[in-house]
Parts: sequence; C-alpha cells; structure tokens
Amino acid sequence: MEILQFLRIMLVGKDGAAKKSAVDTILNSSAKDEETAETKISVDPEECQHFKVKIEGRDVEVFDTPVFCHTQREDERTMEEIKKCVSRVDSGLHGFLVVFDLEPFTREEKDMVQMLHTSFGDSVKDYMMPLFVNGNELKRNGKTIRGFINDNKDLEEFVRGCEGETCVIDHRNQDSTQVGDLLRQINIMVQGNKAKKRGCYTASMLEDAESGPGNKRKMALSANGGMLVGGAIGGGASHSVGSMIGIPGGIFVGALVGGLMGTAGILMYVRAKRCFKR
Repeated sequence: MEILQFLRIMLVGKDGAAKKSAVDTILNSSAKDEETAETKISVDPEECQHFKVKIEGRDVEVFDTPVFCHTQREDERTMEEIKKCVSRVDSGLHGFLVVFDLEPFTREEKDMVQMLHTSFGDSVKDYMMPLFVNGNELKRNGKTIRGFINDNKDLEEFVRGCEGETCVIDHRNQDSTQVGDLLRQINIMVQGNKAKKRGCYTASMLEDAESGPGNKRKMALSANGGMLVGGAIGGGASHSVGSMIGIPGGIFVGALVGGLMGTAGILMYVRAKRCFKR
C-alpha cells in the first residue's frame, strides 16, 4: 500500500474541549521529532486555524475549525467559515475528523452531522472518520469502542455511513504512536478513495454540492417568496394610486418582478461566493 508523505486533515466538532484535546494531541505528537517545526496560520478563534507539522516523517496540515454552537444562526455562520476554508485548500482535503467525546450522542451532534452532509454532499461521508477523545474512559468503564458505539443507535448509523472506520485517542497518553496509528487509518481511507479516483475532497466537489438539489430548492423558495411579496406590493400600489392596468395587473406585474428579483438574488449570492473563494 502506498504511504502518503503528506496529509491534509480537518477537524470539526460540537464539543470545543474535545476538539481542542484532539488538536493538541496531534500537534504535541510532533514535538518529539527533532526535525519538526510547527507553523500556525490565523489567530482568530472564529476562523479556521491552520497548522503545518511533521509527524513520523510525514508533512501534515491540520485545519482546526470553529466549534458548532446550539443556535441555528451561529451554526450556519460556522458552516460558511468551514466551507470557505475547504474552498481555499487547492489540492483538497484527505479527511474530515469528526470529533466526539465518549458521552451519549446528542441531538445537537446529530444535527451537526446532518448539516455536514447537507453542506458538502453525500460523497463527504467517504472522507469522514469519527475521532473519539478521552479514550481512558473506555478502560475505566470496561468497554470497547465498538460496544460504546453500539449503545448509541444514531451514532452507530453515522459510523456505519463512514464505512465503520473510527479512531480513539487519549491526550493523557504520552505514547505518540496513537497519532501515528490515526494517520495510518487516514492513509487507508485515502487509498480506498483513490480507488474511486477521488483521493481528496476538493473545492470543485463543494461547488457541485452547492449547486445541487438543495440550492435549486432555495432558488424556488426565493422566487415564490419574491412573487408573493411583489404581488402584494404591486396590487397595493395599484389600489392606492390608481393604475391603467388595475389591481389584477398590478398583482401580476409585481409578482413577475418579485419572482425575478428573488431568483436573481440567489444567483448573485452563489456567484459572489464563488468569486470570493477564488
């Protein structure tokens, strides 16, 4: 099997402490390599953090994303930041590590997973790997990771969608080989995706996801909403000031203009996003 000498991975998660633990464990494993130099790019906590390290001879780029919150508006903002980061990784990402603590799978985490699928398309599951932190809790409770997953139906379903691949790390474990094992698992996942002729999740795949049925539905809703508002305004204006075309005509013209404006707004938004990415 080909061993990649470079990997680009992104960590996402709902639990800020768990995700920080995962990032620190990965980065700290590089400190034992004398040739390792850590480079950190971006310092804004609301933006993706980009680290470049060398681990066991591999060049590894780590993208740490803002955490998902408990409000839809904040989560949508977080997702936009994550998508912006993905679009700027020219060669694509080898894997998304979805970070969980060894706690019951919550509704918020289920919503996060659904949002990832919706935003990045169904193909993103081929690049996802659940990463569990605080692995010592398993030993303390006399459980295996498989047993823990099987006790959580929604979590089990998510893991099954990721081809059943998982990894467990423990930040209290000073043995750096656990991160090496993680990278080897990612390497196996990459080789499987290469066999499908798509070794990385790329910006073009994100664009395809954004222009899929979900966005077409948004466009239809925007057009319909524009027609309703435009029709109301057109009809109201004709009634108030009088018009040669009358109230029915005002409603028709207003609806037509409103529908076009709604659709144009969506198209301009998508086009602006793509221009911004470039």
